[in-house]
Amino acid sequence: MLHIKINNIQSERKAGGNMICRLHAPINHTAGYCHYCGTICLFIILFLIITVVPAKAVTNAVSYLYNLSNFNGPVLSQWANIYVDKGNRDIYVIDPRKQDIRVFDENGMEVYIFGDDGSLGYVKDLTVDGHGNPIIISRMGLEPDIILLNYRGKQVSEIELTDLPDSFSKFRPDRVIYRDEKIYLAQTDRLLIVVADMNGVYQTGYDIASLLNIPSKKRDENQITGLQLDKNGNILFTISVLFQAFRLAPDGEIEAFGKSGGGPGTFGVIAGIASDDKGFIYIADRLRCVVMVFDNDLEFLTEFGYRGYRPGNLIVPDDIDVDSDGKIYVSQAGGRGVSVFSISHN
Repeated sequence: MLHIKINNIQSERKAGGNMICRLHAPINHTAGYCHYCGTICLFIILFLIITVVPAKAVTNAVSYLYNLSNFNGPVLSQWANIYVDKGNRDIYVIDPRKQDIRVFDENGMEVYIFGDDGSLGYVKDLTVDGHGNPIIISRMGLEPDIILLNYRGKQVSEIELTDLPDSFSKFRPDRVIYRDEKIYLAQTDRLLIVVADMNGVYQTGYDIASLLNIPSKKRDENQITGLQLDKNGNILFTISVLFQAFRLAPDGEIEAFGKSGGGPGTFGVIAGIASDDKGFIYIADRLRCVVMVFDNDLEFLTEFGYRGYRPGNLIVPDDIDVDSDGKIYVSQAGGRGVSVFSISHN
């Protein structure tokens, strides 16, 4: 805590940037004295803000661009799953109600659709490998299947997980991410993550409940909500009932950030999480209807969206992803589809 005392006026700056000015002189009812005291306090506040507050990244204004559309207008969807293929600059959207997979180009226009004939079953999640081929997790029967498709959405092969340790013997993935010839799989309702090669051979695994000291009997009460990888290969995920987001390093070191609340930078019911090439992290909050932005030090910077039906507003945002140009894709409820924003950082 920093203390500055000038003529019986004490100004305190607490860690985190909160400023408190305390007047210790006897009360004087003259207007001139009050004006003098107020001027001194204001000077101290401005001095400390300029000289003491460490410089953080400045986030410029966020711009709403458009909604993903086809030739008939915006494509209406409900809490769609989004995957941005940065290599081929395509955006894949899974509508959980219609169970089709729509492909949009970098300008947000629909260019292809597949799976609408039911041939792929109930698709839970999608990623794209280094050759532009989709990998989906689909439930056609009792067990989920990991299926490699070609760029036209036709099945090429199944990826069967092998060499799983006993602690992952009942692993049933429902999320998938591709990176550098590996697939990252998560069973969100059991807080388990497995990394395998493209042949399905187990490489490593993470028991998130154990890392967070969540008792076994509480495991089912905590589920992974959002899941993504950052540019350094760290696994980002959210657990909405804990009001926290996490960054898991490949070596198993885990960092938590966030707290519950209703004000800027606090978590209501958080969902999707994503990270761009500069290291900024984006988290969608269903309850507060905003997308929050954090820097690479996990410090809150700003938020955008806000509840409403006008362009640029959000209705219960859910999944989120970012392309190589820094455009942010946010899915919503209420048949609002996927909104696209741009943001710049200085």
